[in-house]
Amino acid sequence: MEEFYAKKGLRQEDPLAPFLFLMVVEGLSGLIREGEEKGLFSGVGVSDGALKVSLLQFANDTIFFYKEDMSTLKVILRCSWHPG
Repeated sequence: MEEFYAKKGLRQEDPLAPFLFLMVVEGLSGLIREGEEKGLFSGVGVSDGALKVSLLQFANDTIFFYKEDMSTLKVILRCSWHPG
């Protein structure tokens, strides 16, 4: 798989920016969910462990919640993990 290198950026008022952001966020949350399903890592338990939180997103902020080794998350963020 060939890497994608951005050559020109988007400006702040570009009408495509929100759509591109949503595409990236959906992809990231999908990879996180798949990693959890495969047992590579898990989120932090909330309220007696009934609910696990691994990722919170609001506007353009993302917070990850993990108690294990972050190496799998770093691989996902670097886009070098190919789910299969």
